[in-house]
Amino acid sequence: MIDFKIDKRIYILFGLSIMFFLIFALQLFKIQIIDNNKYVFLANSSSSKIQVIKASRGEITDRNSKIIVSNKNGFNIALNKALIDKNSENKLILDIKNLLYKYNINQTDELPFVFKNNKIYFDKNKKREVKLLKSYFECNEKVSPKELLEKIIKKYKLQKYTVFEALTIAGVKYSMEICGYSYSNPYVIARNIPIESLIKFKESSYDFQGVEIIETPSREYILSDLAPHLIGNVGPIFAEEYEVLKEQDYKINDIIGKNGIEKYCEKYLRGSDGEKIVNLDNQGNVSKLYIKNEPIPGNTVVLTIDSDLQYVAQKSLEKQIINLNNTAPAGKGKEADSGAVVVLNIKTGEVLAMATFPSYNINEYNKNFSELINNEKKPLFNRALLGAYAPGSCYKPAVAVAALEENVASATSCVRCGHVYNFFSGYKPRCLGHHGNINVMDALKLSCNIYFYDVGRILGIDRINFYSQQLGLGCETGIELPENIGQLASPELRKKNGGSWYPGDVLQAAVGQSDNLMSPLQLANYTATIANRGKRMKVSIIKQIKSYDNKTVIYEHNPKVVCNVKATPQVFETVIEGMTRASRIGTARRYFGNYPITVPSKTGTPETANLCNSTFICFAPDKDSEIAIAVVIEKGWHGYTGAPVAKDIIDAYFKK
Repeated sequence: MIDFKIDKRIYILFGLSIMFFLIFALQLFKIQIIDNNKYVFLANSSSSKIQVIKASRGEITDRNSKIIVSNKNGFNIALNKALIDKNSENKLILDIKNLLYKYNINQTDELPFVFKNNKIYFDKNKKREVKLLKSYFECNEKVSPKELLEKIIKKYKLQKYTVFEALTIAGVKYSMEICGYSYSNPYVIARNIPIESLIKFKESSYDFQGVEIIETPSREYILSDLAPHLIGNVGPIFAEEYEVLKEQDYKINDIIGKNGIEKYCEKYLRGSDGEKIVNLDNQGNVSKLYIKNEPIPGNTVVLTIDSDLQYVAQKSLEKQIINLNNTAPAGKGKEADSGAVVVLNIKTGEVLAMATFPSYNINEYNKNFSELINNEKKPLFNRALLGAYAPGSCYKPAVAVAALEENVASATSCVRCGHVYNFFSGYKPRCLGHHGNINVMDALKLSCNIYFYDVGRILGIDRINFYSQQLGLGCETGIELPENIGQLASPELRKKNGGSWYPGDVLQAAVGQSDNLMSPLQLANYTATIANRGKRMKVSIIKQIKSYDNKTVIYEHNPKVVCNVKATPQVFETVIEGMTRASRIGTARRYFGNYPITVPSKTGTPETANLCNSTFICFAPDKDSEIAIAVVIEKGWHGYTGAPVAKDIIDAYFKK
């Protein structure tokens, strides 16, 4: 009986020992395997901690070293996972968000939902974000906003919150996950906090555990209204971008160029981060701090634009469009609402100015993004580079070059203009005037359609397009930024678009209509090529790239000839004489008839499906030419309405 009791106790003790051992083993497994990152982080932080010292991005200047974009010290608010109680994380996020809203601080997270009239919708302006969200939560394309939100609430255990509170918290939680939030990677919940807002936030959040204020360089757009479409902007890295960028040593919280020069020159503007080592004693106090690696600022990008001339171009374009709104007759310029102007250095191919209207302020881009993206006038659209317009009669100098070089016409040969072109029995296009016998120079002066119908018909579309491409139309200019290469009318293009080409179509192509489309940059480059007597230069917007300390030149723009047009010097002199007559006694005489500098020009009034646009090209002076200009005003009607913009630019350039 006694032996039995002893044996039973032994079994009980043995069982308890096994149980305690298993508990200990499981806890050890949890510490070493499951929570390894956390305890490694905490262990390290008790002795030393590596802090990244963010490098400043490089500056962007104009050709005269006037700073356009620089940097300033900014402050970010971040969440440190190692210091946050997981059980109270949702409440902490909501409290922080409420404070950020209270002090009107911009925030980095947002789900692509719109909550309106007690109903939830997908934000139609965030299609990319909606697609990513559906994919992340493994939903099909037809999932409703309500169904997806319910799934999100369930995943993040937000059932006890109101719908608005759940959306607020879920936006942060979702952003945390796609940004790789971890013990070693804090999540930045708000960037570039104004100092006055930061002080208020700190006063109200002193007892929040795991909330850190991080000082970091931020972008400062000193000339924030200068050429915003060219400069571009920076922004946070998206999850899908990070999959590629992490191989280039980017961190998920880094800022990267999103468009314009900020994007194209990212590898030059981006600096190299430094490291700071912070040693802590066993009480968690800083015992030693030293810099392991100094941050290296990014390089300086010097643009080809002249900021003074750029401002003249921007303001003159805006002024002229407003003037047309106030003074032009209805249907003849009053409806003008947008446009672009490009100024090139003829000898080097460098962009001196490139303006688009309407425009915007880079510093207000993030704040007003929804308003800008929904504006029907599309102020974010870079019309100078990406717009595609029928050139109208500005195309006639190209046809004149082809006709003269191919001996279809000479400087003295004439075509009879009787107002109606009668070559085709079933198609009789007209001219705006009755010019009688007219040669190429006077045809350019008066913009006679009949002349160009006739030489265009004889040339044929293939020969017209051959010279057009050589002059720089319908092909790349070489500029470093994305551009619309346009198109030249042809039977092949018409067939590709599902239409048919007829013999009479070449007549409209010869006067810059039909399917011809060009960007304002192409029109300026084409004009520069004529001024250069057939020497077409590669266009560039970047003049130089220098190290941050200006000691090393990393890149220097060297002018490059990309084409020598197959036409004799006399051909160009004849065409330039016709364009000079257009300015002195022809279609642009109101602005350049008595101008002290000779300014060869050409006006155009291309027809559109709506109202006629205005196109204007010119260069100055006529000999040893320096600058070429192209102006496009949408719904501007007469070609000469772009001339005042060009005149303001020429005034400023030669006065300077």
